[in-house]
Amino acid sequence: MMMNFIHRLSHQTPSRVVLIGGTGIIGKVLASVLNEANVSVLSLGSDDINLLDREASGHLAGQLKDSDSVVLLAGLAPNRGRGLDTMVANISMGMSVCEALNRQPVAHVVYVSSDAVYPRGIEYIHEGTPVEPSDSYAAMHLMRERLLAGLSSMPVVILRCTQISSFEDTHDAYGPNRFRRMAEQEGRIVLFGDGEDRRDHITVNDVAAIVYRCLLRRSEGILNVATGHSMSFLEVAQTVAACYDPPPRIESIPRKIPLTHRHFDIQRLQAAFPDFRFTPMDADEREIYHQRQLLSSHR
Repeated sequence: MMMNFIHRLSHQTPSRVVLIGGTGIIGKVLASVLNEANVSVLSLGSDDINLLDREASGHLAGQLKDSDSVVLLAGLAPNRGRGLDTMVANISMGMSVCEALNRQPVAHVVYVSSDAVYPRGIEYIHEGTPVEPSDSYAAMHLMRERLLAGLSSMPVVILRCTQISSFEDTHDAYGPNRFRRMAEQEGRIVLFGDGEDRRDHITVNDVAAIVYRCLLRRSEGILNVATGHSMSFLEVAQTVAACYDPPPRIESIPRKIPLTHRHFDIQRLQAAFPDFRFTPMDADEREIYHQRQLLSSHR
């Protein structure tokens, strides 16, 4: 797998971007970004093509053109289960996409992967950090990466994203998305231990913006998509809690896994897109809070 990251120095607007999994949280935001930029978009969800269907690769190939840029976002999230069945289903979906791309090559492929492919116990991470999946979800992403990297006839970029914060998130992952739900439904936020573990969190808008930049530059290789700024889960909980009046209680329970920290070296991302500025978590949380309040008032 190519470990370097290369891209064109000048922008080239894609003739059309095909979003496979376009109805998910990243896909909807990315579609909005592309529409605002007047880029043609074909957004495909599971209602359009069931990637687990035996004929999926043929159906998908029939939708593609050689001038397309394809963004692969589709997959069963961890909240659907981290067992063997979910892993096999996700790998099968990736195989369907690769088979379709072999039948109908395109101009560019973007895969939104996960930082879960890196070892859980490694504290400082860069693109050259050896991969070592710690569970079936991580193993699935790595297998998909390997499948897509085998598409030698077209440029492929693999984006390994840290945990994504989103207004519409339904995965309930430990972090800002779960803390928001607990604050609203239970009036409290529960931390493992004292919440001293440190992680990097990125907004879905920033992820979509980076994907868009990769599409414009027809990027190839591997890029970690993270802010480079890790926060403790206590700091994240406090940031979420500060949006509410009255603020939710912050409580602790015994931790279930060993204490871990994760920091990202983002020099490659900064070199590629030196003008990019990440959204601060406190600003993003305030915006999400206002959006959720507005939605609640209209129900």
